[in-house]
Amino acid sequence: TVYRKNFEAGYFAPHILIPQGIERDTGRLRASYCLQDLSFRTSIQSISFDNKFKEDAKFLTLLLNSSLVAWYLFHNSSVSGMERDKVPQHEVLSIPFPSSEDVSNSKQSGKAFEQGVNLIDRLLSQKDELLQADIAECVGDIDKIIYSYFGLRDSDVLIIEDALHYVIPSMQPRSRSKNTPNLWKDTSDSDWKSYSKWLSYGLEKWLEKPCRAVVEHIGATHDLVVIGIHLTEDKGRKYFENSRSKDIDNILAKIWNSLPQNMSGNFQLIPDLRIFIDDVLYIVKPRKRRFWLGSTALADADAIASDLLAQNKDI
Repeated sequence: TVYRKNFEAGYFAPHILIPQGIERDTGRLRASYCLQDLSFRTSIQSISFDNKFKEDAKFLTLLLNSSLVAWYLFHNSSVSGMERDKVPQHEVLSIPFPSSEDVSNSKQSGKAFEQGVNLIDRLLSQKDELLQADIAECVGDIDKIIYSYFGLRDSDVLIIEDALHYVIPSMQPRSRSKNTPNLWKDTSDSDWKSYSKWLSYGLEKWLEKPCRAVVEHIGATHDLVVIGIHLTEDKGRKYFENSRSKDIDNILAKIWNSLPQNMSGNFQLIPDLRIFIDDVLYIVKPRKRRFWLGSTALADADAIASDLLAQNKDI
C-alpha cells in the first residue's frame, strides 16, 4: 500500500493546531497554540513555525479564533452552510494576517498585538486549571483585541457581530430544535430603538451639518411596525422618539392610500416600504428580527440616501 507523505514538520512543537470542523452556532475556528509534539490524522491541520516567530504565532492563534475570521470565512468559504461545516487548508491559508506596520494605525495595532500575546501567555500559564467556561469568557477579550488591531469602527463590528449572533445560527436550524431561530423571532421596543440608533448614525454621513435624523416609533400591530424619519437641526432632540400612536390602523390606511395605484396594498409583500408623506419618511416593516438588525439599519440608511439622490432631493 502506498501512502501520501504528510506535512511531518507540523507534528512538532511549537505549532498551531486547527480542526477542520467549525463551531456550528457561531462559525468560529477552534485553533490551539500547542507546545507539545503530537501526531494526528488529516482532520486536524497544523501551522508550524520557528521559535523566533512564536509571538506572531500566538497572535495568529487569537486571530484564527476571532469573530472577524469567522465572518470572513462565512463570506469566503466554499463549504459554508453545509451540513458538516469545515474549512479546507487552502482557505485557512487565505486568511489575511498583515503585520502591525501594514495596517492603518500601526501604534494602535502594536499595542493590540502586545495585548494578544499577553493573553495567550496568561492562558498557557493556567492551562492545567482552565475549564471550558473560563475559556469562553476570553472570547470577548479576543474580539476586542482583534478589532483594535485592524482598527475597525463600531459600525464594522456591528456588521460582524450581527452575522455571528443572528445570521449564522439561523442559517441552518436544527430539525429537532424547539427554539425558534433568532432571525425569525418577533421584535420589541429595545430592538426598534437599537435599529433607530444605527439608522440615524448611517444617515448622518449623508446629511449636511447641523441637520440630523430623528427616528420616531409611530406604532405597531401584531405583525407590522411603523417608524417615521424627521430631519431636524434641533440638537436637543434625541435620535429616537416613541410616540406609540393608538391610531395605527388609520396611519397604515393613510400610507396605503398614498401608494401608487400599481403597488400591492399587502405590506408583507413590500417588506422595506418607504414613502414620503409631507415632510416625514415613513418606513413599514414586518416585526421579525431580520428586518431590525443594526446592520440592516446601516444598509437601509444607504438605500434611503440613494433613493433621495436619484430623485434629486436635498439631504
